[in-house]
Amino acid sequence: MIFTFGIGTGTLYSGIGVNAGIQSKTDLKYIYVGCVSYSSLYGETCGAGLGWIKTDLFNATNSKHGTSMYIGIVGTEQNALIEIQFMA
Repeated sequence: MIFTFGIGTGTLYSGIGVNAGIQSKTDLKYIYVGCVSYSSLYGETCGAGLGWIKTDLFNATNSKHGTSMYIGIVGTEQNALIEIQFMA
């Protein structure tokens, strides 16, 4: 087994973030922390999650392709109230 660490963007990093995992010949199990959005009005949307990538799920002849699943943050929903005032 090999311990892994990464910094980057995408689902392995929950947007922009970091991950750490354990890699074997046919799979990678990892945890990650990252931010998927930032707004000066609403702040940031950050979170953590778990993932697993398996390369021999369908008995392929090589380990270049894999199937993955992960559980983590995907975003938030915000509502805004806009007031318009007219001065006469």
